[in-house]
Amino acid sequence: MKDDDLRLVADNLPDEVMVIGKDYRIIWANRKARETYVDLDHADIRGQTCYWISHRLTTPCQEPLHTCPLQMVIENGQPYSVTHEHYGSDGEKVHMEIAVHPLPGGESFLHIARDVTERTRQSKLQEDMWIEIIGQMERIFADLANSQANLDAYARRLQESETRYRALYENASVGLFRTRVSDGTIMLVNDDFARLFGYESGEEMVGHNIMRYYAEPAKRQELTTMLRERGEVRQFELEMLRRDGSRFIIYVSGRYYPENDCLEGAIIDITQRRQMEKALGESEKLRALGEMASGVAHDFNNILSAIIANAQLLEEHLGDEAELKRRLRLIQVAAKDGAETIKRIQEFSRVRKDKNFVRLDLNELVEQIVLITSPRWKDQPQRLGHTIGLDAQISPLPPVAGNASELKEVITNIIFNAVDAMPAGGRITVRTWEEGGLACLAISDTGRGMPTQVRRRVFDPFFTTKGVTNSGLGLSVSYGIVRRHDGQIEVESQEGVGTTFYIRLPATDAPQVEAPPEAAKGTACQQARILIVDDEEMVLDALSEVLGSEGHTVVTASGGREGLAKFGEGGFDLVLTDLGMPEMSGWELAAAVKGLSPHTPVAMITGWGAEFSSEQLAERGVDLVLAKPFDCAQVTSLVSRALEAGQQQPAQAAPGTDAGQQTAQA
Repeated sequence: MKDDDLRLVADNLPDEVMVIGKDYRIIWANRKARETYVDLDHADIRGQTCYWISHRLTTPCQEPLHTCPLQMVIENGQPYSVTHEHYGSDGEKVHMEIAVHPLPGGESFLHIARDVTERTRQSKLQEDMWIEIIGQMERIFADLANSQANLDAYARRLQESETRYRALYENASVGLFRTRVSDGTIMLVNDDFARLFGYESGEEMVGHNIMRYYAEPAKRQELTTMLRERGEVRQFELEMLRRDGSRFIIYVSGRYYPENDCLEGAIIDITQRRQMEKALGESEKLRALGEMASGVAHDFNNILSAIIANAQLLEEHLGDEAELKRRLRLIQVAAKDGAETIKRIQEFSRVRKDKNFVRLDLNELVEQIVLITSPRWKDQPQRLGHTIGLDAQISPLPPVAGNASELKEVITNIIFNAVDAMPAGGRITVRTWEEGGLACLAISDTGRGMPTQVRRRVFDPFFTTKGVTNSGLGLSVSYGIVRRHDGQIEVESQEGVGTTFYIRLPATDAPQVEAPPEAAKGTACQQARILIVDDEEMVLDALSEVLGSEGHTVVTASGGREGLAKFGEGGFDLVLTDLGMPEMSGWELAAAVKGLSPHTPVAMITGWGAEFSSEQLAERGVDLVLAKPFDCAQVTSLVSRALEAGQQQPAQAAPGTDAGQQTAQA
């Protein structure tokens, strides 16, 4: 088939079909895609980015709002599907089912989008329809119960109603039931009800006690009390157990008939809806917390940078004042501890995106942690007069890519929580196994377990049941760490029985990589003329003192516009700039500096450094980055590396010359 024929076929498809390059720009689009987005700012969508035309974003889609299927295919080389909310040509949100496939050569990708908005609406309409049917059934039951006028007429109506009821009962796509309220005996259920609980037909469940299927038996008492007081319930939410013990969530609607001591009604499975609501709520909550954490981290890192740098400078000028030096070191330690706290805040809000991962053996980490934590789960309980045992059931695992200290923190935190849940003693079981290309870890305890309302919030930041002595960040930090490792963490718990945490991490086939050596402290470098731009006066003073003491000539500016004006005067070997500044950001300043002098090194010192990849920094004109808070040695090392990189560049054009022409000719 010729290319023109293929385009003709694609243009007549009801789905949006596009070919997209690695740079996210649209290479080709069929008629449906062109018509969908024709009324946007650009009449021709070719050359536009997919994230702009579909989401009005200026950067590629990313968690927690949307998973970018194109990025997943680029990384994994396998087709990927996802459902997104897009904007149509009329500006309205639509639900799109998207599939992305790699094309031969690996430089372009087939993007197919199908509008499933109507299907979503129809699903909601169908649910509403069955609620109305249930209401009509309830009215039929009431008519049958109250009609006593004419026995013959009543008998005929009863027969007709029973026939209609039986047909509806057997053919309904919702679970219908009749149970005895006093003892919970199941009197009648349809097949759809039975299938929700893991049975093939309703007959298998008749005679069972409904209590055995309640995840929380106390909810049964709450339901029966409400029935006796009100006579009916509508959309009463319950968590139930299937035949295999798995949990699901239902809405119950029904009417109580005291003369027959029975409850008749219907149930609807809302498990998927609750999962989606939970995911959306978590996404919105963590997005807001992430924005807050970024701002807090930036401000605190500025303060801590000034404290650490000034403390180190004072220490160098104190001579033999041992006591003062000792106190200054304590100040530095406290400030660095504060910096670690900021990292923890960034961790649970998933602000940090840096991944300095190496190849790890999870079994080896588990064995180390069991030994390291033994004073807490073994020695301390014995001193208190009770015993906690720990069983490690280790199976062969594939290696994973990760940060050893972070994963140790997660496992240690869960073990300590298990110890706290067993004040009178008990047993902890740590088990590893491989499953579907995942390295799996389960940590179980025989403690008091958690009620449902606690289990549902266990990963929420600042949520704790341990009182004011606990920050409530432990499990939320653990959640952030596991997610940053592209893994999953889940919890199962039942009051009075115990708790199990499950961690699943993707296996890796990457070779072992040696960790990069730390920068040498106090690295000597050539004297240079350096422009420092930061809107925080104390950070400017600290950097000026540090670099001035190294023999550099330092010029400072308190904002991006002032810094650009001073750079225009010429003669600078290096520019150091903050990121978040009023009027002109560090990104804008870096771009302007590179426009005037493409080969002048630009280094960014910022509290947000861990959020950006090296590719993003290079695209925006930033050569090096140093995260706040910093110490003197780190600043000196940064300047040395930046100047060394600048020496390797071709001779630069001084500001004021036609640098743009030189760049274009090159």
